[in-house]
Amino acid sequence: MQPECVPRLRPGVRLRAVGADNVLLVPEGVVKLSATAVAIISAIDGSRSVAGITALMADHFDTHGADTAEDVSELLDRFSDHGWIVVEQ
Repeated sequence: MQPECVPRLRPGVRLRAVGADNVLLVPEGVVKLSATAVAIISAIDGSRSVAGITALMADHFDTHGADTAEDVSELLDRFSDHGWIVVEQ
C-alpha cells in the first residue's frame, strides 16, 4: 500500500472491546485483533495517510528505523483484501 493512500473503515465495520479482547466487527462476523492491529485500526480516521499511520506506530511502539512501514502496509493490505477497509489514492 502506497504511503500517500488514505484508508478508512468500510461502512458497517467497527472496532469494539469485548471483555479483555479487542475485535473488529465485520459484516461476516467478528475478528479478534492483536495489540498491533488494534493500534493501526485505531489510527484510521479517514484523513490520515498510510505514512501518517506509520509515523504514529513508530512513535507508539518505539520502532524508529525498523520495518514499521512494511508491517503497517502489509496489515492494511490484508484488511483491504478482506474488504474491511477502503483506500483512497
